[in-house]
Amino acid sequence: MTTFHDPLVSGLLADAKLVAGYGRYGVFKDSALFAAIGDAEKLSDASASHPEVVKLQTVLNDCSSTVPFSTLAALRTGWSPGDMSRRAALATYFLIALSVTMMIVIGKLTYVYNRGVSINAELQEIDNNDFSARFGQSIRQVWATKKQLSSAAAQQRRRPI
Repeated sequence: MTTFHDPLVSGLLADAKLVAGYGRYGVFKDSALFAAIGDAEKLSDASASHPEVVKLQTVLNDCSSTVPFSTLAALRTGWSPGDMSRRAALATYFLIALSVTMMIVIGKLTYVYNRGVSINAELQEIDNNDFSARFGQSIRQVWATKKQLSSAAAQQRRRPI
């Protein structure tokens, strides 16, 4: 690998290689980026104004519609889309388990909420039907019936057969 004295050129080449590494997973439709990297690496000492470096910058800019800046930033920090390490697998399993758990909890809370709304609607309907007045009337009717039954039983005992 050729190292350049110009930090802009070396940074551009490093970013282009990161994007090209990401492109191995079938992101790009053509090989323009790979060719531009190869042409730029053939230069012994190039400045930012060299035609091959300008071409590399143009091709890299064209790739920005396919590979957004956030992906490039993640690639710079060491992220790899093909990372199949044990840590990545455990993180994926943990996120799946957390998602399923959250779906169950949210489902249960939704059930409880809907049940509470139903009970509240029933209570409002009972309140609107003046339940307390009807309940009081029913109690008075029961007392009156008990009084009539007890007086009828008392009269039955007083009468000899």
